[in-house]
Amino acid sequence: MRFVVEQSICGQADALKEWLIGVRVFGRSQSFDPRVDAIVRVEAGRLRTKLAEYYETEGKSDPVLILVRKGRYAPVFRERSSLANQIAPDRVRGIEQATNGGRKDGLTSIVVLPFLNLSADPDNDYFSDGLTEEVITGLTRIRGLRVIARSTAFRYKGQAQDIRRVGIELNVSAALEGSVRRIGDRLRITAQLIDTRNCFHLWSHTYERQLKDVFAVQQEIAGAIGAMVRGELPSVLVSEKSNNSIGQEAYDLYLRGMYFEGKRTREGFSKGLEQLQLAADLDPRSAPIFARLANSYSMQAVYGLEAPMIAMKKARNTAARALAIDHTLAQAHAAKGFVSALFDWDWSAADMNFRRALELNPGVPEIHHRYAVFYLSPLGKTEEAIWHIRQAKHLDPMSIVLQAAECAVLVYGRQYETAASQGKKTVELEPTYYPGHLYLSRAYLMQDMPAESIKAAEQAVRLSAESPPALAALGMSYAAAGKMDKARSIIERMHQRPYIPPVYVSSVYAEMGEIDEAFHWLTRAESERSPSLICLRMGVWARRLRSDPRYDTLARAVGLSGGAHN
Repeated sequence: MRFVVEQSICGQADALKEWLIGVRVFGRSQSFDPRVDAIVRVEAGRLRTKLAEYYETEGKSDPVLILVRKGRYAPVFRERSSLANQIAPDRVRGIEQATNGGRKDGLTSIVVLPFLNLSADPDNDYFSDGLTEEVITGLTRIRGLRVIARSTAFRYKGQAQDIRRVGIELNVSAALEGSVRRIGDRLRITAQLIDTRNCFHLWSHTYERQLKDVFAVQQEIAGAIGAMVRGELPSVLVSEKSNNSIGQEAYDLYLRGMYFEGKRTREGFSKGLEQLQLAADLDPRSAPIFARLANSYSMQAVYGLEAPMIAMKKARNTAARALAIDHTLAQAHAAKGFVSALFDWDWSAADMNFRRALELNPGVPEIHHRYAVFYLSPLGKTEEAIWHIRQAKHLDPMSIVLQAAECAVLVYGRQYETAASQGKKTVELEPTYYPGHLYLSRAYLMQDMPAESIKAAEQAVRLSAESPPALAALGMSYAAAGKMDKARSIIERMHQRPYIPPVYVSSVYAEMGEIDEAFHWLTRAESERSPSLICLRMGVWARRLRSDPRYDTLARAVGLSGGAHN
């Protein structure tokens, strides 16, 4: 009801079609087909019945009626004739009077648009981007507020924005925008909160501070927004020093680390790790730095950039350090859960840490994402995994990472046709994002479509600069097509790298039918505690090696005996 009313007020009544409502209100995927799924028609019928009952009972004195006629989804506003002369015109149109004093109904959803860098040095983009991300993180801690995540918000960077259009695209009631000017150790930060329905300014403030006070500014902004969520008038707050404050130089390095990691390239991960290590050395009492550093170490192992025995041990110790500093930091618990699943193979500890992270802050899409892909999926809990991926997408609707992650979960859950459909949508949305091609290749491979699998894998190899998982996908695809010489050449290319995760070599041998070689490399992967072994019950290993007694022995070592773990 709220969605269709707000869209009509914003002049989007003509866009209220069944597909849009299914996707935006009922969480259906982009492939939603109203001809097959009648959810919108059924719920619209129920809404009409409830409205009729309401206006006959407790709403019988309401001066304005909201009607949703059969066969249409745009609401119609009607006055009760006996009270027509008493109704203010704006109320008849369904528009609440808005002033700079704030919204009486409280704030429910928000997007933080990338803060503009007004500094003389354009290289300070990392600082304005990092400040934006930190404000987003702070707002996710406010209960009852849906906060759009960084990757979606940054799609709007560098563009002149129509705030109403942003509100419609993201289904948010407010947008926070601002700017940062940095001159030496001095900061000038402006922030303004805008109602996306009518573009009225709800709140604004300018902060003239020292760089060392940036944390207080972040807290004050979050405090003002929190007041709006509670339906109160925001005020300028004097914040107490945060337990998670970071030293000035360390904070600068921390923001640089986030900036490089956000590029999601091999070079970006390496540079990001370097900056975070320096930040941790400078400020050994900052939980956010150590939580971020733990994730950075983990990604080195996941992407095959460093041996797991080295990278994951560092991740484990660093996550423990973050928790020792601040056990209430959700990201620290998530980092520990990540290590527990991918390296320790301690599924109970992984579950406990991921759940605790979600209890502390359910507004972080990355936690939902990792819980789904790295815990629920390997244990065969596909429906629950899909639910968490969709929760993440609700918070980060434009994230290409989450689009690919949904494809991965569907592949792991053996829903191969649906996975292929999701994979195709992912590569259409972002043709240069290699994981989309990678998971699409796997979906085709499991449907015995080697030609299509090869084509997708070739794209993944090209776009990823021959990453180990992409090479493995191409090798498996060649083997499935009977092109054994080409499959063997892929193994040779893998061996030319400084480090190659043995699990990927094993997957190619498995698809080639060379079972002993496959187990030789799997055994080596076990000794290295390869993160990818959590997928042992899925994909090529399950279909090629399941009948061999060594398979169950290995699965028990990973904690995956008996199929799905309970």
